[in-house]
Amino acid sequence: MRVGIVGAGWAANEHSATLARLDGVTIAGFADLDVTRAKELAARYGATHHATAGSLIAAEELDAVVVATPPGAHREAAIEAIEAGLAVFLEKPIARSLEDATSIAAAAEAAGTVCAVGYQWRAIPALDSLAAALEGEGVRQIVSEGTGITQARSWFSNTALSGGLISERGSHHIDLQRAVGGEIVSVQTAGSRLVAQELGHASDLGRGTETGVAMTLHFASGALGIVHVLWVPETYPSRHRLTAFGSTSMYELDLDPVFSLRRDSGEPVLPDPAGEHPFAIGLIRFVDAARRQDPEGVICSPREAASTLAVVVACEHALVSGRTVPVEPLTGTAG
Repeated sequence: MRVGIVGAGWAANEHSATLARLDGVTIAGFADLDVTRAKELAARYGATHHATAGSLIAAEELDAVVVATPPGAHREAAIEAIEAGLAVFLEKPIARSLEDATSIAAAAEAAGTVCAVGYQWRAIPALDSLAAALEGEGVRQIVSEGTGITQARSWFSNTALSGGLISERGSHHIDLQRAVGGEIVSVQTAGSRLVAQELGHASDLGRGTETGVAMTLHFASGALGIVHVLWVPETYPSRHRLTAFGSTSMYELDLDPVFSLRRDSGEPVLPDPAGEHPFAIGLIRFVDAARRQDPEGVICSPREAASTLAVVVACEHALVSGRTVPVEPLTGTAG
């Protein structure tokens, strides 16, 4: 299986390392507007380098493409690959706008191609155990915490490419809450800002960027979701956790880097299993699905990722308006 990678940043580096150790997978080429970065990665894996996704797709005989560029640059590369008959793995979020997201999802569904989006927490083994534990008693409230080092990219403050903290960090928690609690119909958002100097290495964020966000999610079921995410300096402790409150029990799901599920009593439901990190599992599952030509075999489909983006966009609007904002229903035909 020959794979091309669009992008040469952090995510491309991580995905390359995973692909390189899979039997029968060859990294054929990289594409990045920063050709120097593409050339350096290509040299590491004995691959070719290109300036654009179109050039990569035209020059190489590929079976699949990994798109690891900023979200605002996803649409063109993804649809080019889909129209060329290739399987596509997209980094999250699926796109910057709902128009782009629904276009990608519709193209993949029309072509019947395998397309996945990298919401890796859907690959946590404990998630199935949590769903089974909550089955029958329902969900009353879900609380997500996401505190971690900034790891700012220069494009985070470019609204055409990224939604900042809500999009880059918060969307992971929004997507996980959707996986546990179902569809979200409206949201409220509040944010806080710190000057760059207070975050040390986070100067790339720019002055107007939120460094702390709290989101309230209203589920169609009547349940309530709360998400708070915070960018912090390197010396600050990180914590990523989801707590689900059912009718009779509470469950705590520890997230990156440890994945384990506990009941309210503290008794483990499913301990952290040995094996692959969910970031790698999502890509490995995509490769397996692409080999089988099975669009249903991925961790997160483009339609699911587009539904998560609809909540992200609503949260962004709520942050600006200070009001409760309904989640816009998706247009287009589901596969």
